[in-house]
Amino acid sequence: MDPRASVIQSLIKAICAPFAFLKGAPQGADKPQSVPEKDAPWSAECLAFADHWSGLCDGALLPTSERFLDAPSPHFAGNVFILDLIGGVPIVRLQGTQLEQAWARDLTGSDFFPGRSPRFRAAGLSNMTALLAHPCGHLARSSYATSKGRKITSDWIFLPVEVRSGRPRRIVGVMFEHGGRNKYSEVGIHHFELHRLAWRDIGAGVPTAPPVPLED
Repeated sequence: MDPRASVIQSLIKAICAPFAFLKGAPQGADKPQSVPEKDAPWSAECLAFADHWSGLCDGALLPTSERFLDAPSPHFAGNVFILDLIGGVPIVRLQGTQLEQAWARDLTGSDFFPGRSPRFRAAGLSNMTALLAHPCGHLARSSYATSKGRKITSDWIFLPVEVRSGRPRRIVGVMFEHGGRNKYSEVGIHHFELHRLAWRDIGAGVPTAPPVPLED
């Protein structure tokens, strides 16, 4: 082949390569694909909520439930939840409006794990009990299928608060869509997939055992 023709052919291939997807050709098929659900940093909103929670401690390890309720933040209000552990069941005491859309139901006064298997419930309760026994934060990342066929990934954070003697142990937290795309209005809980769990040190270290995976 004429050297000049070879150079021109190579140049054309280089120019057209970025548009190969228009023909359905795979791009970078030989490269490992990233897994943002596992590798991406935790939601900035969840970490900001942890800072808000910490700012209510007033020198103690934990804020009181009353202090938390008396200092609501408009930024977190739609995504916040409060759970009371009563008889081994996490009962939803407060559920933000964004979470009503995300969970496709109002769970106020109801079980936090509706319809979940005994295995899932036991794992979830184990993690909640652990963060109360050894005060720490608990982070989780999960995905839901939306009614429009999209998958949205959300980060959660669970944090303990101090309650008066004789009252149920209480956990507060938030759930935010990863990346802030705000598609909760189209969520239908037909699918749940867990990607990542972790403890967060709030000043007293963390449990030696990792969080228990949530599996149905």
